[in-house]
Amino acid sequence: MTQVEFFTRYKYDVDTDLLGGGGFGKVYKAFDETRNRYVAIKVSEVKKGQESLSLMKEVELATSLPEHKNVAHYESCLRFKTQFGTLDYGILQYYPHGNLSQLVKNKKLKEADKESIAKGIISVFITYTLINVVHRDLKSSNIR
Repeated sequence: MTQVEFFTRYKYDVDTDLLGGGGFGKVYKAFDETRNRYVAIKVSEVKKGQESLSLMKEVELATSLPEHKNVAHYESCLRFKTQFGTLDYGILQYYPHGNLSQLVKNKKLKEADKESIAKGIISVFITYTLINVVHRDLKSSNIR
């Protein structure tokens, strides 16, 4: 997919569609014109000489893991050279309720909801611990 095809397919505004961000990049809510649905797009700068730490590498590693119903997975990752530098664009499933931090802040959770969320998190830990995978940035804002 070319850069023009990408921005024709995925529509978002960097000022109004920001979902969050951190040291690794920013995440936007975008509309996928081809599939007629919302997605999340993670945008991350590729630093020269640090390509092994890029979003593209993260997506490659993530797609090599077994799928788990409680883990968001990347649909794809594309890299484009722009006037602002080289950027990776990771396409992820969009979660309308946001992350766990936002959910706890915006909604009163019932005991059953809390238990279900906790069991989901534990299930992921067990599954990935058994194959020696450790999440290095585990926090409520990274839990969907």
